[in-house]
Amino acid sequence: ILIFSIQAASNNFTLPMMGDYSLQTYAFYAQGYDAFWEFIKYGKVTMFDFSNFLGANYFGTQSFYYLFSPLFYILCLCPRKFLYQGIFFHMVLKFAIGGFFMYILLRKYFSISKKTSFFASFAYAFSGWSLFYVWFHFGEVVAFFPLFLMGMERLLKTRKGILLSISLFLIAISNYFFAVNFALFGVTYALFRWISIYGINKKRGYSAKERWGVLLQGVLFYGVGLLMAAFVL
Repeated sequence: ILIFSIQAASNNFTLPMMGDYSLQTYAFYAQGYDAFWEFIKYGKVTMFDFSNFLGANYFGTQSFYYLFSPLFYILCLCPRKFLYQGIFFHMVLKFAIGGFFMYILLRKYFSISKKTSFFASFAYAFSGWSLFYVWFHFGEVVAFFPLFLMGMERLLKTRKGILLSISLFLIAISNYFFAVNFALFGVTYALFRWISIYGINKKRGYSAKERWGVLLQGVLFYGVGLLMAAFVL
């Protein structure tokens, strides 16, 4: 909040940013907010959107942006008259979640000091990659990406893969556009970490059964995460 406060405070705690953030975020989130509360109050499910020229499939279009993101429904708890201020704090929340998960990843799974983990997580949350996608309102990927890395580290080190499936599921339902890129990148990262931890020789102390077993687990939990999100497509 402090980082964005100078710009936000002079604009009634909104963030007037060029690009899709101002052109789409305000309109799309307001539409989704109203559709959510229409369903809660009246049981009406918005299937088709008549707000533009010929209309569009509401589910088909908005599933790309926010419709299945759990973070969007936190925004729906904001009072309607403060929705545009809520969008600003909602954006900040995504940065905070991403930095928090990165901090846990570095502290718990890489045993890096508190001070270094804090600055590294801060650098991640406000990296050029993160800030660039603010205007494209794809903050969920910033929030959930470290959780995805945590899931892979947890599986490789403890043989528990539920977190990997959940994190991949969250990324895929929040933004299937990035889920494709992350899934492909994740294979490369996982193989690199698998070789780093288990090695390719017997000096590491792992049997062939353990070595190939954890790799098979990774494939299975990876597949489960993607299949759980297949309903979006």
